[in-house]
Amino acid sequence: NQTAAEAGIIAVSDTAFQDASLAHSKRWRGDMTRFFTNAGLSVVPSETNFILIGFDGHNGPSAEETARYLASRNILFREMAPYGLQDYLRMSIGTNDEMQIVKQTLSEFFSMHRK
Repeated sequence: NQTAAEAGIIAVSDTAFQDASLAHSKRWRGDMTRFFTNAGLSVVPSETNFILIGFDGHNGPSAEETARYLASRNILFREMAPYGLQDYLRMSIGTNDEMQIVKQTLSEFFSMHRK
């Protein structure tokens, strides 16, 4: 409808918001890549607003175990097994507060489950 079209035009024109969103994603993508790498996980290089995390060879819980634990804490990572990537999870970049919660939750989980 006309209202939706006008809202879309305004949104596309808001380059300051777009720049801030890109900077936010870039910051957290880098921060979380370092976090996961330091935890012994792999991260597929990306320029998106999500991270693909590899658990293959990880000296800790599996992707499936991690996804279940996070879900029990109302943190949802996408399991990639349906796409043939059973050792991978996908995490979207969230708000600053959400990202801090994810880091804290995973730090605690990984420290409890070292193999």
